Amino acid sequence: MEAGYRFYAQVFLGDQARDAAVQDTFATLWLRWETALRSPDTGAFAWSILRTHVMPRTTHRDGRPELEAAVFDAVALHTQSAPEADAARMTRIVALFKAISKLPAPQLDVMVLLHLCCHTAEKASSLLGVPLTTVRADERRAVRYLEIIFPPDTEGPTS
Repeated sequence: MEAGYRFYAQVFLGDQARDAAVQDTFATLWLRWETALRSPDTGAFAWSILRTHVMPRTTHRDGRPELEAAVFDAVALHTQSAPEADAARMTRIVALFKAISKLPAPQLDVMVLLHLCCHTAEKASSLLGVPLTTVRADERRAVRYLEIIFPPDTEGPTS
């Protein structure tokens, strides 16, 4: 669980702030453990605590969390092409991450866990404390929204 929390927090925060947010999450859970056990789902309760420690530390623009650090990580993972292609890719990825940041919190969390942290839907379900069907539904809704903003490339070779 701690590693999953750290990956999630890393998308939004630098190393020190990430570590502080995760430490504060576990400290809060320790202090509120009896409340957590009385909650309908301990995992969902713990996730809500993590979010309350990550989001206030996150830089926000227009009320939405910034994902700019994640943009650079994503580009670095895929940078092996010509500089012109990297610049074009960077522009598109920045726009995509801005769109992701506009998603409702459940969809944002699912997209971050699945596509930025590379967790499986099952792992995301476990971390979020929600059923697997909810994770899949949130992903579908998010993808539909993002496809409106970034239609899939349907142009193929014309021969």
